[in-house]
Amino acid sequence: MRFLVITACLFLLLPSLSLAEAIDQAQSPRTLPGFIQHLFAIPKPPAFESGRPKHGGKLIGFALQDTQASPALYKLGQEANILHAYLDLNGKGSTPKQLAEAAAQLHAVAPQEVEAFSLTLNHKGIEGLHLGLLRKDMERLYVEQSRTPNEIWHNLDFHMNAPAKSKMATLPGKRDNFRNSLIGALLYGDYSLGVMHEMDRQKNSRAEVLYRTQAQLGFASEYRSSKRYYIFGAQLNFNLADNLDRKKPKHPSIKGKPVRSDLPIYQEQSVVLDNLYAAVPFTTKENLHFVVGYGYLEEMFEGYGVETLYRPLNGDWAFGASYYSVSKRDPFSEAALSPTSARHHTAQINAAYTAPSGQYTLDLRAGRYLAGDYGADTTLQFDGPAQSTIGIELRWSTMEEQSHINDQDADHFQAGVRLRFPLGIPFTRTKRVNTEIAFRPLGHDTAQSVRSPFSLMALTEPLTKTHIRKHWADIDQPSLYPKRKPKK
Repeated sequence: MRFLVITACLFLLLPSLSLAEAIDQAQSPRTLPGFIQHLFAIPKPPAFESGRPKHGGKLIGFALQDTQASPALYKLGQEANILHAYLDLNGKGSTPKQLAEAAAQLHAVAPQEVEAFSLTLNHKGIEGLHLGLLRKDMERLYVEQSRTPNEIWHNLDFHMNAPAKSKMATLPGKRDNFRNSLIGALLYGDYSLGVMHEMDRQKNSRAEVLYRTQAQLGFASEYRSSKRYYIFGAQLNFNLADNLDRKKPKHPSIKGKPVRSDLPIYQEQSVVLDNLYAAVPFTTKENLHFVVGYGYLEEMFEGYGVETLYRPLNGDWAFGASYYSVSKRDPFSEAALSPTSARHHTAQINAAYTAPSGQYTLDLRAGRYLAGDYGADTTLQFDGPAQSTIGIELRWSTMEEQSHINDQDADHFQAGVRLRFPLGIPFTRTKRVNTEIAFRPLGHDTAQSVRSPFSLMALTEPLTKTHIRKHWADIDQPSLYPKRKPKK
């Protein structure tokens, strides 16, 4: 019952169009085959072609809709010879790749006098940089093929001030409301598959290693209303194999309130709902971001959390704070859906540094953990080739840990290593299948934080200058080159 109530509350938070309204407002033929074709069509940006449209600026909004562009571009406006637009980033490619596709869409409809595209970046409700792209640079890259990505980078204009609305002429146009409805968000969301394998060494044993293996099926999407963004998602964990059954704790490390020392009990269920959540990210002032979320946050806890982050998108440093109030989920209930009376609170501050090359990120945190202990932890993450990552974790707690799972001696320190890499199996509308292998302490109660499904560091990453610089070569997209006309 509680599962149904929380699910209903999460979806009530997301105002949406009804199916009838969505079908009625969709820009597709009023026939069932036409609607189905519209439903599953994947919009592709037009290629750069020589020549510029001769129509007036007032037709841009309607012409953009005719290109079958996705709802990523909106709030179009023209000021002199500059065409402004907001660009919603998604998880289907790097920011430079999406910039190139947006420029191709605007180039196909912008009149001759437009010489620059000013794009305001937005990622799931977090407002980012305002970038200026010279139209001639993109024409020379794709049409004339006389410009390189590095040359365009030096002409790229990073400016933090939004264009003055009073000087802009708003351009009319019709939006595909179905793709931006809640139903559209469910259909066009990101589905993911993953395999998690965790290991931990037994005390005084080189041969025996504790382990557990899970398959993960996840979904994430967002919905944009007229005022704010909502992000929501869910994930199911399928427990495939483990050797934790003989390590059931007779009593937890933290008396009365086990945090993770009851992990073997959770492993008894074949399927566990890892998360089911809704969150609202938003930007209040320049570089100051917030996110508020509620739901099943991870396999052992449900509740709500608040994060704030100050991250200059032109810089390398970030500073933030977080607070979570969660209830322990009952491992004996179906899919661990029912809560227990054990309430836990965490409050932490953090500082993060990303190298200018974008190859590694250092994250430092300190504060109160789930068991009521205090301490600090640090994570050093290296980004490897093909979207692989290596993370090194170090944790320290004021409370002495006595693990009853791996029989380790009492200690204040914990350390772990994790490797994450894609398997390279692409799916339609689905992210790559990811595999994560971790060697870290299992079933510890101290120095434990909520593994939140929404993170401001992750939400702001595609908006940073470091990310754009690191992936700038993606501005050159083979699919955007002019199609060669067949010889007669």
